[in-house]
Amino acid sequence: MLRRAWVCAAILFCLSSPTRAAGIQLLERGPGLTGAIWYPCAAEGQSVSLGSLGIAAWQDSLPGVKDCPVAGTRLPLVIVSHGRGGWFAGHYDVAGALASAGFIVAAINHPGDTVNDDSHRDDLSIRARRI
Repeated sequence: MLRRAWVCAAILFCLSSPTRAAGIQLLERGPGLTGAIWYPCAAEGQSVSLGSLGIAAWQDSLPGVKDCPVAGTRLPLVIVSHGRGGWFAGHYDVAGALASAGFIVAAINHPGDTVNDDSHRDDLSIRARRI
């Protein structure tokens, strides 16, 4: 319970801090590993095309700066795991806010349980692989 309170406090602190653009590095390492890494960046925000990683009918770009130099050192890491049938950019707003506040945020798609691939969505093994 105390841990949850600290996490909520950290998120509220991050959301209230001055906003900067988030750097974004897209990951596409074959069909088994796709995702993105958000991190602090000193450049002006833009629109980053997701290319083949996007969901054309829903979202094909994210706010941020593609491959921007990282602003800072020894930054804390937050890992975001999407829910059932989601995808790595489903929480891009939270990832961008955390990155603007000084965190590195990593999110990947879970093969077999994404919006584009539900081939293992109901398998118990898909949940075991997330632990």
